[in-house]
Amino acid sequence: MSAEKETAPAEERTVSAPAHQGNGRRPAGPVLTMERMDEVEPMPLRWLWPGVIPLGKLTMIVGDPGLGKSLITLDLAARVSRGLDWPDGTPNSPPSEVILLCAEDDPADTILPRLDAAEAMPIMINRVKAVPEGKRQRHFNLAADTAKLESVIVDDAQRADGGGTRLIIVDPLTEYLGSIDSHVTAEVRALLAPLTELAARKGIAIVAISHLNKSGGSAMYRTTGSLAFVAAARAVWAVGKDQEDEKRILMLPIKMNLAEDKGGFAYHIEAVNTPSRITAPRVIWEADRVQGDANELLQPPERKESRMSEARQAILNKLGEKGPLTAAEIARELGTKYNTTKITVRRMVEAGILVRDGEKVTLPALVACSPCSPVAREREQATGYKATGATTTTGEGEETFSPPPESTPKQAGASCFPLL
Repeated sequence: MSAEKETAPAEERTVSAPAHQGNGRRPAGPVLTMERMDEVEPMPLRWLWPGVIPLGKLTMIVGDPGLGKSLITLDLAARVSRGLDWPDGTPNSPPSEVILLCAEDDPADTILPRLDAAEAMPIMINRVKAVPEGKRQRHFNLAADTAKLESVIVDDAQRADGGGTRLIIVDPLTEYLGSIDSHVTAEVRALLAPLTELAARKGIAIVAISHLNKSGGSAMYRTTGSLAFVAAARAVWAVGKDQEDEKRILMLPIKMNLAEDKGGFAYHIEAVNTPSRITAPRVIWEADRVQGDANELLQPPERKESRMSEARQAILNKLGEKGPLTAAEIARELGTKYNTTKITVRRMVEAGILVRDGEKVTLPALVACSPCSPVAREREQATGYKATGATTTTGEGEETFSPPPESTPKQAGASCFPLL
């Protein structure tokens, strides 16, 4: 890596406090190291993968096991090692070196075959195996060994082809924390500060993998351990299964501080035969960017099911009130995201819950009675019971009510659609 890639700090100066007279509680000496902003040289933001993975920063990829997070990182490594274009067609830089910190997979039967499947150039990829310590070797950890990591980074000037180190992969991050408590913010910040400073100083990208905790809520809080991990990263990507297609996996942004949010990516995992005649999986990316909500993507399964049921109920109620609507109109009426609503509507059509009416969807001819249906209101006013039967729409547009075997007492605010 050339010297020009390294960030030259502005001139620093140390500010000293005056000696206190009389009480002697604060000795004279340095207090803060300062820099004047007019002495800082502005630099353009640089990217490994433009708009996705910045150089000089920490990027995180988070998600549940079995979704190909490690395969993504090895795909990145392969593209950097050969200078291959990025999945969205963006040109890459010339071939460069990659450093792997991969604790969970065997290099011979897992890592190398997967790199071969991704068409990597193995000579450009080096894996940290251990840290020599006297006559023994120990596991690498970021708390003690970040300086040692810097010593193996190759600068462009050290290679005739200029292909110095541009990417470090840490998979998973939690395997390299040493003895710190990953839930204590102060300890995590102290651990990550030297790592992020190393990335900035050397102008390289660091991509770290993390798993999810079991909590629900915002995707920002689903990363295992302290929120300080997400706070330290400038880009955080979530991976999760597509609601429409179990074999399709989405990678959506949770946090992107440095670029416009242009959406995410979709991929599936495919087994291929490598030159060494080993079958190994690889990531197959879709060319087009995709839109989606990382918060929805990372919801636990039971919460997804509950939210889906509530979403379907809201759509049924709205169609009962308004009549046929397009997915865009439903989203506007309910104040929901169009893409999410479109998926829900499509699934309801496929399940026979809704029917197509041109570009719009509507309730079937025989439907659970809407609380806003004139027939339902007439019956409710006459009997004091909430209708749970069905209304049939005749060819002349008239409604007739077919009562259920038993009627149930009216419950204020309850919908007469069954929850789906």
